[in-house]
Amino acid sequence: MGDRVKYGLVVTACLVLLLNGISLRALNRTRNTPASARFLSSALLVFDFVPNLLYAVRKFVIHFKYSMVIQFIGVGWSFLAYLNIAIMCVERLMIFQWPNFYLRRVSSQVFRKISLIMWTVYLTTWTLSVGHCFVIYNSNFLSGNCSDDVIEKIVFLTCPITTIFSCSCLVKIAFIIRKHTKKVKNKSSTLKNNKSTIVVYMCFMNYLLTTFIYIVIMFITVDNNLLRRILMDALMMFNSLLDTFVYVLWYKECRMEVLKMFAVICPSLNTKIERMRVSVFDVMTFSSSNFKERKDNLTP
Repeated sequence: MGDRVKYGLVVTACLVLLLNGISLRALNRTRNTPASARFLSSALLVFDFVPNLLYAVRKFVIHFKYSMVIQFIGVGWSFLAYLNIAIMCVERLMIFQWPNFYLRRVSSQVFRKISLIMWTVYLTTWTLSVGHCFVIYNSNFLSGNCSDDVIEKIVFLTCPITTIFSCSCLVKIAFIIRKHTKKVKNKSSTLKNNKSTIVVYMCFMNYLLTTFIYIVIMFITVDNNLLRRILMDALMMFNSLLDTFVYVLWYKECRMEVLKMFAVICPSLNTKIERMRVSVFDVMTFSSSNFKERKDNLTP
């Protein structure tokens, strides 16, 4: 890989990591976002952050063995995002399909534990499978059938299964929302009350697009590993950037928290932040005219 391309990818990765980190920090400072949605959304951003960081570090690792170890660790973390999308879809479906059960039995702590167990089992399975191949084939890791088996059995099963499962959940949710929307006159209120669900839809569509591009890259770069690595790195950064924009641009409170961070070096943003705070939290401002109006209304 040429130095210009390598350093260009590293600089781009650093910018994406910075935006990803800012978005993650802002999301966790919000108060109106449901706890479970905030937890799963934060996890998705982490699963974007770690692979991008590892792929950037890998470009400076000269030893082939260690470079491959870092690459496969990054691949394992990146495919955790697919599992996370499926968990997000299940969580949304439970809210719509069985709201009473969800409110009574499924606390945010329970959902966290279940999610952590699933991520740990998946990552452990991936690590043990790749580690087993690495020990057997050592420096000839890529030339062995073992590594191909790992990719085929885990990666090629993860994408279709999680995608089909997530799609089934989202289709069911869409029918429930449509049925509910017919009963209410105010369509905008339905949109406002289902923001977390719409975010899951957007993330799912993002990963469908990513999977399609991933398949295209695999077919057009069969005999060019260098081009494949460059395109895969670019795809990973693009995917992470889209996930970041989904949260920062969609959640108004998240945008407000981002502005708060930048207000430290640019105090002029405080005026805009205050207007957003009033809008987000429905704060009643008591100007002199408002006070006079309230006084007149209370006067007999």
